[in-house]
Amino acid sequence: MIEPSAEERLTALRLLRRVQVDDLARTDRWIAQAEQQLADQQKPKPPPEPTRAPLPRPPYVTQTRHGRPPILHGPDCWVRDDGIGTLAIDADSAREGLAGAVIEACDVCTPEAELGMP
Repeated sequence: MIEPSAEERLTALRLLRRVQVDDLARTDRWIAQAEQQLADQQKPKPPPEPTRAPLPRPPYVTQTRHGRPPILHGPDCWVRDDGIGTLAIDADSAREGLAGAVIEACDVCTPEAELGMP
């Protein structure tokens, strides 16, 4: 067997050291990741965010119309639009508005019947 020269042996040892340093760095990264995972598991988890219940849908809504009195819709009216130009009112105000002809009842949901009006 032929012995390597001192220069070849030194080159091989430097290569071996570089490989071992890379291996050690990789092992250190794995240790850091494992420690982080363990720390994350041991952290107390924050309480869940409270969920907000949706606001109740107002029972009666008046919807404005151009050049005509507002129209009154009941709670389950499928024509009803709760968007712009609407105003939520209570049952007493709805009765007053219908009695005074300030608002008109929807022909679809007929809220006057639900309000006990003729």
